[in-house]
Amino acid sequence: MIKIPLTLIIVGTMLFSGLTYAEPVSTLIQSVTNAKRVKVAHAKYPTSAARKGQEGWVKLSFVIDQTGHVIDPVVEDSSGVSSFEKSAIKAIKKWEYAPALMDGKPIEQSKNAVILSFVLDKESGEKGRVTSKFMGKYKSINRKLEAKDYEAAKRSIDKLSDNKLWNLTENDWFWLISSRYYRETKNQRKELHSLEKSSYGKSTSLGKDNYAYVLSRKFALQLKQQRYSSALSTYAEIQKTEDKKLIDLYAPYAYKIRQLITEDTPIVRDAQINKRGQFIYSLVRNQMSITDIQGQVDELEIRCDNKRSKFTVVEDSIWSIPVSWGKCTAFVKGDTSTTFKLVELKNKV
Repeated sequence: MIKIPLTLIIVGTMLFSGLTYAEPVSTLIQSVTNAKRVKVAHAKYPTSAARKGQEGWVKLSFVIDQTGHVIDPVVEDSSGVSSFEKSAIKAIKKWEYAPALMDGKPIEQSKNAVILSFVLDKESGEKGRVTSKFMGKYKSINRKLEAKDYEAAKRSIDKLSDNKLWNLTENDWFWLISSRYYRETKNQRKELHSLEKSSYGKSTSLGKDNYAYVLSRKFALQLKQQRYSSALSTYAEIQKTEDKKLIDLYAPYAYKIRQLITEDTPIVRDAQINKRGQFIYSLVRNQMSITDIQGQVDELEIRCDNKRSKFTVVEDSIWSIPVSWGKCTAFVKGDTSTTFKLVELKNKV
């Protein structure tokens, strides 16, 4: 078991000046009925992955059009096996829904997400199976970290990652040890990425103490990186643990996040296009801008509960999202490793 003290990183709100705001206007409140799933097509287990004993997961975002069909699926994240991603995309396109309705008329429902799991042995997966071969490699990496031999630890982590011959439980443990490496080498961006991957599986996979650590550290880093929507989602996970001490510890910070969202001070997020050529961010306000672009940004797509739009990106432009669109996620596409700042401005009423 990995025992690391729980810590919370508290940060102030970054300032961003020189922006102007439009005058508020009244908004018509409309009645919306969400889409309802009526047909599911199960993803085919890739033969190559089954032969290797690989298990994994894929998180997808997609749009439900006015006829109830799934369009424009996007892989947000996965356990890293490309054949699972391809199979998940193929399956989700066959799902069907009774379309969403606005005032009784069919509309697109643009903000949808699902995690598809690929499991060979459901019974053993529920018991938290870890093979002796994997555990031996895990313990070896752990010893190297304890000895502060970070170069050797990273080589072992990379070698284990290249093969990806793990089941869902081992996936959680791999990303946990990876997060420890990045914490000790002070790379908080990659540490958070690893923590988020380690908590996609069942909470029982890591054990109560390790799971509490993952949630606590994840919340702290999401708060530091001003990923407020993600931090609130993590706090909701903390509440599900029914650990009153843990819940009470982080309740004041969750309250403060909700306060920050309603204030006028801009929220600034350092962003980077990933290897899939995209950056995905859940918005907490309805006005945003993209600035300080280092590289090439090609497109901004805003997917909301009730509508979506695509834009070319002109630096320092301001996008205002109608309140009637609901909660939104920004999908920014461009060249890999491009960096920029995504700025959320005060809410437009």
